[in-house]
Amino acid sequence: MKQADKEWQQINDRIRTCFRQTAAKCLEQGQINENEYDDFFISVTEKEIVKGILSASDANQRTLCFLREIENIHDHLSDRKASKFVDLQYLNDGEPIVDNEAEQLLNRLKNKRIPKILQPNNIFSYKVRWKSDGINRRDHVEYISQFNEDFYNAIKQQVDDCAKSRVMMVSDPLQHEILEHAIQCKTYVAKFHGRTDVLNKLKDYIKNDNENRPCIVYGASGCGKTSVLAKAATEALKWWSDRSVSVILRFLGTTPPSSTIYKTMLSISKHICALYNLPMEIYPDVIKLRYQLETSLFMQIPDNEYLIILLDSIDQLQTDGYDCQWLPGLFPKNVKCIVSTLPDHGNILSNLQMIINHNPSMPKDTEHLLVLVSPFQASTVEIVYNDWLAMKQRSLSNEQRSFIQNLMAERTEILPLFMKLVFDIILTWHSYDFIDFELRKLKSVDDCIRYLFNHLKTVHNPILFHRAICYMTACRSGISQNELEDVLSLDDDVLKSVFQHYIPPVRRLPGILWTRIRNDLDEYITEKEVDDSSVIYWYDLTYFYVKI
Repeated sequence: MKQADKEWQQINDRIRTCFRQTAAKCLEQGQINENEYDDFFISVTEKEIVKGILSASDANQRTLCFLREIENIHDHLSDRKASKFVDLQYLNDGEPIVDNEAEQLLNRLKNKRIPKILQPNNIFSYKVRWKSDGINRRDHVEYISQFNEDFYNAIKQQVDDCAKSRVMMVSDPLQHEILEHAIQCKTYVAKFHGRTDVLNKLKDYIKNDNENRPCIVYGASGCGKTSVLAKAATEALKWWSDRSVSVILRFLGTTPPSSTIYKTMLSISKHICALYNLPMEIYPDVIKLRYQLETSLFMQIPDNEYLIILLDSIDQLQTDGYDCQWLPGLFPKNVKCIVSTLPDHGNILSNLQMIINHNPSMPKDTEHLLVLVSPFQASTVEIVYNDWLAMKQRSLSNEQRSFIQNLMAERTEILPLFMKLVFDIILTWHSYDFIDFELRKLKSVDDCIRYLFNHLKTVHNPILFHRAICYMTACRSGISQNELEDVLSLDDDVLKSVFQHYIPPVRRLPGILWTRIRNDLDEYITEKEVDDSSVIYWYDLTYFYVKI
């Protein structure tokens, strides 16, 4: 085995030399730049430092560097642990010598590259003497104590500074709420494709000066209503390019202030007052807030200013908002309102139709106000996937691409949610992966959700993952993160599966385990406010009804 290692090392050295000689020639001829040239010389660790620290825009606010120099290690290269602290090469007789190239690159990193970016007070240096058993608590107690103190104080200072800046940044709850929805809007628009027919209907509604009723967008769960409203919010500025336009956008149920209709109406009222510098009263009930909007705030918007309000997913509100009595039936000429909902949830669509005076026997009067979002045609899928793959800098093998084409060809109409879930599955593939037989059984959104969850069970602890999503689903109004960790910590089966080889003094689930699961579920869950508490829950009701 040692002989094989030695032979491979020699081959590796020759390959590395060839690459480096070629890189030097390319640099000389101007075919690559210095950063690309460095890739053939520097270590993986240095690449990580360059990418994560030296390339960061706020390195001095988020980065600390601790350097340790062992002064006399060159005199003890034969010690058993020396190779763990310095890069070595070995002569033919086995004698260790310092790898001069590695040492020069390390010194360049420590003495030039890092100090060029970080301020002196972000860099801490220590000098120690070598001991035969390396760095230990007995011989290096002073160094370790100083390092601990410096590390604690420096980290504490950065955390305090960051907290202060965050407090300043989010001290205005309204500003924070607007930012949250703007970020979501950007995410949805980045993945948006097609829907020209729906957008044209919304454009016609917005540009129709004679229509002052709200517009209702509806469609099945997962058909893409949210993406349509996000795209409309960005396109509205182009549709009214000759006017001064403001847009108020809320993805209902995705943030605590947008979880209840009262808080949503209060937030919208404050937003309008901030836009037009208006005073307002804070009333304890939603009907009075609506009355204030209709009789005061809307009336004070200047005639040459235009406002578009978009409220997505009324079905995500708490049930007291389903009657839609909070929504004005008529708006001023310079205010437009677009809302979206499921067609068969909580009588919301029927209540909205009553507000716009929809009469089935006279459909033409309101047909331009009722915009149906239909599933995608199968022919659109490949175009969308190509865009999404390019965005993720991924590609598919011929076999994988053929499988996706056949999977979609079996359907005449495809829900965007189905497309999204299949794409999430695609992102778990490697180029060398064979098509899993279970993938061939994917016929519906429910099948995709089950497949993804089964995949995540293999990534995380299966019992922990299964119980976590079951507890979250069982709480119909959502569950707080602390509550979920408490419940999981009381589940003996979960604890046994987590602590198979070690029982800690405190029998409690490590918080990091749920955090990892939540990160992988991030696109499928949302945070909202229930009974003045922040809780997490499924973003789409489809996940709630899936049996796993």
